[in-house]
Amino acid sequence: MINHFRTHLLNRPQRFFADSRFPIYTAPGFVPAPYDEATKRIDTILFGRTENTTLRDFRFLLFLRLIKACGLEGHTQRFDHRKTYKLDQFSCVDHGELRTPPRRSLEEIIEETLSLGQETYFELFAPLRNDYPEYEKGFRHVTDTLHKFCMILFAQAIRLERFFCPKTSCLSTIA
Repeated sequence: MINHFRTHLLNRPQRFFADSRFPIYTAPGFVPAPYDEATKRIDTILFGRTENTTLRDFRFLLFLRLIKACGLEGHTQRFDHRKTYKLDQFSCVDHGELRTPPRRSLEEIIEETLSLGQETYFELFAPLRNDYPEYEKGFRHVTDTLHKFCMILFAQAIRLERFFCPKTSCLSTIA
């Protein structure tokens, strides 16, 4: 389900989102995964250093629109096929809904993410090679920057879910 992808990409407990202006479900028992150097660097670029709940949700919704525009929304449901909300519910979300507008544009986030360097990309994709090779292949062989960016989003969520999270605390709590 989209919430499964969102929960792992945003990597924050349910109580963190209590004040968000965008009511998107997070499983009450979700335990965030610890970051390694690469996933923390990527998270900081994607969502900034602020712990603003609404801004994190806003960024996710922008990323989700981008994923949909690239025709890659099926990847958001790879591990859980249930649909709990539709992107259309948030089609009118804009900066006006934010108390504090974002400091960086989506274009700046994409550019910064795609200029991280080989070491970070290796740390992100290498552990996924055996089970999820399509993300690294997509990142390496697709020349379209938007698709490359989406491969990083998917790899980030899978790395946090599959490699840093005890199976009993994360996977079983997503409803």
